[in-house]
Amino acid sequence: MDELNFRRRIYADPNDSASDINKACQEDKQLAKFRADMQDFDKQIAAAMEVTPPENLSERILLGQTIDFQRKQKQKHRVHLAIAASVAFIVGIVFQMNGVSPRYDNLSDHALAHMISEVDHIPGTATYTREQLNSKLVHFGGEMANDVAPIKFANFCDFNGTTSLHLVFQGENGDVTVFVVPSDSGLKASDRFSDMQYHGQTVETQKASMVIITDKKQSVNNWTEKLNKAIKWQKA
Repeated sequence: MDELNFRRRIYADPNDSASDINKACQEDKQLAKFRADMQDFDKQIAAAMEVTPPENLSERILLGQTIDFQRKQKQKHRVHLAIAASVAFIVGIVFQMNGVSPRYDNLSDHALAHMISEVDHIPGTATYTREQLNSKLVHFGGEMANDVAPIKFANFCDFNGTTSLHLVFQGENGDVTVFVVPSDSGLKASDRFSDMQYHGQTVETQKASMVIITDKKQSVNNWTEKLNKAIKWQKA
């Protein structure tokens, strides 16, 4: 076997032990040394790749990918938010009667607009698990200990520039939307709010505000009670 062919095969597989390779090594010490050096180098590469991944690596990657996706979609969402803002302006009198100002520095107004802008992106079937929900809810100091309803959506979202959690449950009379927004979002919270179709309630926790929105066919109070019993929040 010529030296060039020998080296090509060893580059491709340092552990090639075919008879012609072994014979070449027996006849030429330099070729034998070359194979031994390549085998050592191959072992060093394998050792370098055996690195223990950091804790929660998959969740960190998912968080980064989700935030990146949300920011890429921001331009598209602006159109939906503009439509929602127009609707909010038209029903401004209704907002004022319920003590809610139609401005986006208000947590409830932004939650309604965000829900409307995302409604077309919510899956039609509930395929998310409680484990998937909790892997994200833990970032806000919460854990859902018991199932309350089938979960149609559970993912991070860009909530007025703040990374938040967007949840959608499958209720008996329609979807129930829940936003978990960090307390430092800069948005003012309203205990109760409503528009012509939806009503909602905000629950304050140690690290975040939980905004619950349902169609008026459903009782937001019942859902608030269910979620308060099911979710355990970290204490300060």
